[in-house]
Formats: sequence, C-alpha cells, structure tokens
Amino acid sequence: MGTLIDKASYKAVSEQFKVYGEYVNLHRHVPYVFDGLKPSYRRTIQSALDVAKDKMAKVATISGHCIGHYHPHGDASINPIVSQLVNVGIFEGQGNHGCELLHGEDQEPAAPRYIEAKLSNAYKNLLLPLLPFVPTFENELNSTEYEYLPVPIPLGLTFGYLGIAVGTGCRIPAFTPKSLLNAYLKDDPELLESSFGLIIENKSELKRLWETSRGRINYKIHTYIEGDSVCIKGFRGPLTIDWSWIDEMVSQGRVELNDLSSTKPLIKLNKTPRVQYPTFDEIRDYVEEITRGSESYYLRVVAGNQVRDVGIRDWIDITYKNYCRIYQEFINHTVSTIQREINIYTNFRTVADKIINTELSYEKISSKLGIDLDIVKAIGAKSINSLRNSDPSTKIPELKSRMKEVKSTNIDNVIKENIETM
Repeated sequence: MGTLIDKASYKAVSEQFKVYGEYVNLHRHVPYVFDGLKPSYRRTIQSALDVAKDKMAKVATISGHCIGHYHPHGDASINPIVSQLVNVGIFEGQGNHGCELLHGEDQEPAAPRYIEAKLSNAYKNLLLPLLPFVPTFENELNSTEYEYLPVPIPLGLTFGYLGIAVGTGCRIPAFTPKSLLNAYLKDDPELLESSFGLIIENKSELKRLWETSRGRINYKIHTYIEGDSVCIKGFRGPLTIDWSWIDEMVSQGRVELNDLSSTKPLIKLNKTPRVQYPTFDEIRDYVEEITRGSESYYLRVVAGNQVRDVGIRDWIDITYKNYCRIYQEFINHTVSTIQREINIYTNFRTVADKIINTELSYEKISSKLGIDLDIVKAIGAKSINSLRNSDPSTKIPELKSRMKEVKSTNIDNVIKENIETM
C-alpha cells in the first residue's frame, strides 16, 4: 500500500516542483528567442570570447572558464558543446573534435586538454561590434553575462537540438545560415537547405513549419554516381540508417565499401568485379532507400517569462529586426564618437593656446570660448608637448570620410556579407 501524503506536504512539494519546472524551462532546456540558444551554448560562446578571442584556446580552458564564471553545472555538458560548435562552423578548431560517421561507430572528440577552439571570424564579425549594446545581468556566480547574443539568424536553427523540459519541450531542425536568410528575405520556405548535407524533399511540411512551428521534414542523404561508385555524402543527422543489407553483401564479397568517414563524411560503394549479383542499379536503388527518413519538429522558445510556440519565419523576423535595431545603435554611437573627435581636432589649437598662455580653469575656458567642457577637458588631457606643437587639423578630413562611410552603412548588406562566409 502506498504512503499517504498530507495536504500540506503535497502543496509544498507541488510548489517546489513548479519552481523547479519554471527554472528548467526558462533557463536550461528551451532556446531564447533573440539568439536561438540555450544558456549552456550562449555561455560557452561567451567563454570562448573571453579566453579565445584572437587565438585558439584549449577546450579544457574554455570549459573551465565557463563553469567557473557562468555555468556552475560541471563540464560534462560544456566539452561536447565546444566540439559541436566546431563541427557546425560556429567555432574554428584544431585536433580531433569527433564526427558523426555515416557507417560504423561515431568518432568521439579527443580529451579537452588536447584539442583547441575559438569563435570563427564570420561570427566574431557579427557579434563583437554589437555586444556593448546588449543587456547584461549578474548570474548566480556574480559574473556579468549577456542576456543574448546579437545575431540576425537564430543560431539554434543552424545546428538544431532537442530540448526536454518540464511539461513542454522542443525539437529544432537545422538549416544552413545562407538558406535561412534567403528564405526569410524571399518569404519562401522551399529555399531552406539542411545544415548536415541532407536534401530536403518537396514532401516535407516546410510551409507548415515556416508558419506554425510544427511540421515534418523528409530527408534523404545526398547520393550521387561517380565513375563506378555509388557515393553517399553527408551526416546521418536525424536519420537512422540500416546498413544490414550492405554489411551482408560486403561479408559475402559482393560489394566493396570504401569508408572515408574518418576524414570527411563520404562512403563509396562498388560492385565487386566478376560477380553477377547485385547489379550496379540495385546497389544504387538500395542506397537511395536506406538513406531516407523523416522527423517531426515542434519549435518553442523562451520569450519574456514564458515558453511559446514560434514559426521559423516569425522567429527569424524577431532576430533579424532586433539585430538591425542594435546595429543602428552601434552606427549612431560610432557617429557620435567620430563627431566628438572632429570637435576636438577643430578646436584643438584655440583651446591649447588658452591652456598654455593663461591660468584660466577649464570651466572658464569653456565659458569664454563657447566650447563644450568635455571637449576642453579632452584637449587638456594631452601632453604639454602636444599642446605646444601638434596641428591635428590634417585628421579632420580623414574623420569626415570615416563618418560618411559609417552613415552610409547598409545593414542588410553587412548581414548578407557575413552570412555568405558561413
């Protein structure tokens, strides 16, 4: 007979489970709407920016920094994230970061102390200029971390993952950044392409996923004929491939298998010479059959303090417009900084002469000349030698040219140029 729980205990347990469930859903397992990242992924990327901004760092260093400053949950989850981000191109890596093999057991990453990583240049160009304009908060380790990373395309949609939360969850598909941008700009989900070298067939419910957050995608690994070989290229991704027929034919000496997966995701199948069965066409037809599959997806994100369903189009629309807004703040700030420099150099000689030849305070010089006090103080901070001899007026045309360039920045083109390199 089960033990009865009194009402007070039941209420206390229920309240605690509710608190736990809200924490898990909002802060662990469901991606955030503005960047498409779970906190563990965002914290891993921020750690790479902290310790591996300009050069490679050991994965153990990135992981240690992450769990010491942002993610106090152990390195068992962070180490695989670093290697995953290397394999999808968000990080650059050195050493064996593992891979998902088409045939046989998957290759595991080497130990974190032996392999290195850093944020790729394309993503660094997207993130670094805008990070000062992103909200931050103090986490449970008293470190300041970003609320989200400024990206035009949700990063979660470029590598995909499964989020198992309390009473909810998500299964995110993976598409190439370029195809996501093209599909968004042309409002055409048929332009979407898988991140894993898979071909998405027309039977897929891409339009439904695009608009409503739920849908099924049919996959087929990219296969092609090269000489006398049937080539299979790409990763398994969401597919489970049954190799039993090919394994049997290989063991009988009827099919030759050349597995190149240790260096690139490629397998070549050949008909063994001087055997009648199977025929070349039968090999090709069977490969086409076993490399097909489908997966159902349901997209959910954290928005505010709630977990909400979101379609791919709406999700990209949110991140794209938010990125443009932040980038415009960056442009305005840069223009203000350049204008301040122009004002300093324009008034340099007048203010410098007053500082050198009079004993007036900065406040009185500012009032007497009608020049902003901040400009006077900036000039006064220069060395005596600079105040006596410098003629910075030659820098004014250069600064005005720079300001014109910044003002004419086309944010849409900046996004396209960076995503083209991903």
